Amino acid sequence: MEDWELSKMVSDQSKIKWAISTFIPFKSPGTDVIVLALLQQEVNHLTTHQCCVFRPCLGRPNYTEAKEYRLISLTSFMLKTMEKLVGRHIRDEILRLHHLHQFAHQPKKSTETALHHVITYIKEEVKNREVTLGAFLNI
Repeated sequence: MEDWELSKMVSDQSKIKWAISTFIPFKSPGTDVIVLALLQQEVNHLTTHQCCVFRPCLGRPNYTEAKEYRLISLTSFMLKTMEKLVGRHIRDEILRLHHLHQFAHQPKKSTETALHHVITYIKEEVKNREVTLGAFLNI
């Protein structure tokens, strides 16, 4: 999938509205002095503009030229909104659909459910008189 198509999928207007609505309205603003409640109040008017800001940040054509590595600076709540969009895309699209045995960063999955999954698999292998090899890494 082209980077631009992916950036459109991650940062469409409805997802931006969702991300902004998840923040607590009257948190202290960052150095940009933008009050989140104002963004939330005007969300219907701003999402088109936010798409224009977020999409180039997410969809780079390539990194063959030095200018492609330039920094893009966003205001604090704008950056947090974009982080939520990317996080949601990873959880909803990548992990849920392609990594069924990934237990981190997913609702209703934890260390305990991962251990339960492994123990259930090992018990099944023992019952079938199969050999099971496990490698465990603690970082």
